Amino acid sequence: MNTAAEEPSDTADRSDEGSAREPGRADDSGEAGRSARGATYEGNRQRVSGGGAGFMGTARDVHFHMLPDEADNEVVDPRFREGPYPAEEVEKRLRGFVEPPSHAACRRVLGRRVLLLRGGGGTGTGTAAFALLRERFGAGGLIGLDPGLDLTRWSPSAPRGYLLQGLSSDAAAALSETALLALTELLGQTGGALVVVVGNGQALPGDTATWQVPHVPPTAYDVAKGHLLSMAQEGRLPGHMLSMALTHLDEPRFADYVGPVQLPVAGVDVAEELREVAIGERSVADAVENLRTGGDKAVQETLTRLRASAEGLAFVAAVALLEHQDRTVIRQYANGLRDHITERAVQRGAVPPPVPDTSPQWDLLGCSFEDRLTEIRAKLLSRRVVRTNSTRYWSQPVVFQGRHQAEFLLRRLWWDYDGMSEGIWSALRDMPYQLGIDLAAGRAIGVVLCHATGPKWLQPLYEFASSDDRWRRRLAAYALGEVAQNPDLSGAVRAQLRDWSRLRDVNMRCTVAETCAGSFGLSRPNAALDLLHAILQGSDEELKPRLRSAVTFALNVLLTEESNRPAVLGRLTEWLTEPVGSLRRVYAVHAITALSPTASAGPFRPTALRLHLAELIAAQEEGLLPLVTAALENPASHPAMAEALTVVGSSPDSRQRVCLAELLAALSDASNGRRGVVTFLLSRYRARTAAAISEGTRP
Repeated sequence: MNTAAEEPSDTADRSDEGSAREPGRADDSGEAGRSARGATYEGNRQRVSGGGAGFMGTARDVHFHMLPDEADNEVVDPRFREGPYPAEEVEKRLRGFVEPPSHAACRRVLGRRVLLLRGGGGTGTGTAAFALLRERFGAGGLIGLDPGLDLTRWSPSAPRGYLLQGLSSDAAAALSETALLALTELLGQTGGALVVVVGNGQALPGDTATWQVPHVPPTAYDVAKGHLLSMAQEGRLPGHMLSMALTHLDEPRFADYVGPVQLPVAGVDVAEELREVAIGERSVADAVENLRTGGDKAVQETLTRLRASAEGLAFVAAVALLEHQDRTVIRQYANGLRDHITERAVQRGAVPPPVPDTSPQWDLLGCSFEDRLTEIRAKLLSRRVVRTNSTRYWSQPVVFQGRHQAEFLLRRLWWDYDGMSEGIWSALRDMPYQLGIDLAAGRAIGVVLCHATGPKWLQPLYEFASSDDRWRRRLAAYALGEVAQNPDLSGAVRAQLRDWSRLRDVNMRCTVAETCAGSFGLSRPNAALDLLHAILQGSDEELKPRLRSAVTFALNVLLTEESNRPAVLGRLTEWLTEPVGSLRRVYAVHAITALSPTASAGPFRPTALRLHLAELIAAQEEGLLPLVTAALENPASHPAMAEALTVVGSSPDSRQRVCLAELLAALSDASNGRRGVVTFLLSRYRARTAAAISEGTRP
């Protein structure tokens, strides 16, 4: 499904906030509805900076590509969901799955409908839970539950496999034998089953022991072998190369990385390295070195070696924060961070103020970029062409050799060394926008914040979340989305977003909407719709262009998954019936106006919500009839909906016309007392009658 074109830049938003009139806005009256089409064209100058294009990529990720001065809107796949898991997502998660030794015991306990699966982080406990439920209910039969859910008040609704990853302490304390027996009975009645993933440190009542199974992870060697075989099945590794990779796996130099003390994730890393060796991307020695440099010990060695060099520390922090970004972006950020580190060192008295060097042998060049990369065990990837809507250019990304080196380095710098986190934020604040830094820095900071302690651990995001610059708000949104993928922290993120959604600050509300337009929204669509509902609290004067843009972006992301369509349509219907002059009603009118084929004169329809009425009618989408009825009853949205229905009626697609006839029949049955619906049906009948008379046929 095509998704929405995104909004104009924030610069345009700020310049237009006082003067731009929006479709159907005015006073939400009949006059506003009659002038909606003209208002849509108002201010449309076909400016190149006034729009963007959205499309579905060949992979699952959604990419909203923006113009160079805009944030890059990549929608990250969620790893954790509250609601149904798409079948392809489950299959991807279980790619190369190796059955752990504890699987047989888990099957026996799950036969009684409820399993409490204990395991530590990085041991594959969640993956094993997915495999158990897929085995019983298929890849399309899994439903995720809210980690904050009180299981004593929950009841299953379908014969599905339910997965709860993480328990709050209150929910764990309430999970007694009596509660588990009640759950077993309810699940037996519906034909479902429940797996609860419990951390090793989580306390549970003693009478739940018969439902508990400790997860025994497979060895890293078995995981590596399983992933190599999976790569061969997928065509990523030809057969003769598979034999080579398996031979290397049995060599002594890889023994330390797939030994019995290693976690399963180490096996995944080894498999990826061996694939690169087999296809000729790198040597065996390089693969071994990459595995070594990704560890925490190697990270500490790097920091110890660079601790006296502001330039070295700034450079390693820049690569850790912005890994996979272009070399020029890394260099620009490192230069800014170096100044912050030097200034702070001078203030602390750690180093004397710099003095001019009067030596006749000045080093005017310094170290080359490649030498600096070698010092921190990083490298340049091959050049590639980046295309935007208006230009294209070469990009050469920078990455660390170790697979987890960036995460370990940034975490150590951020939490173990005073002043480094403040310097990283300050350098970001001073950094002019470069395409992609909001995504790279946001996700990296989100991973770091998952290890934060203290009650105000989300406070560092406040400054960026309240910024006038959209890319800074997007950075905060990416960080929040990353943190929310941790089941233990998702409740805290939701509470923070709920608080921000009630603020008067339009930028904070925009950040909440931007967070909903990502992995957070896709993993929790109902919670995201509730947050958008709260964001649109107020009168129509508060509908700033940037807020309208952010809400539209969030709804369009939700619409990329068909399972979310009924909920989105239902929420728009609810907003259309709000009191006249309310912000929600005005926004819903704007969204319905976008259904009209003449709502915009160009291929880019700024802020349009891509509902595609013809597609919804052909799919006989649940919730479409109430939306059409409410739109026809609202004087401001009536013209747009009437015109959109008329265009579908003249479509050459016979299925669309048949489905429209069924919709119109349902409208006729529900027209009693609905003046707007009756007006549309009568006008349609008169138009058809006039056309039939002119052609000399019966209407």
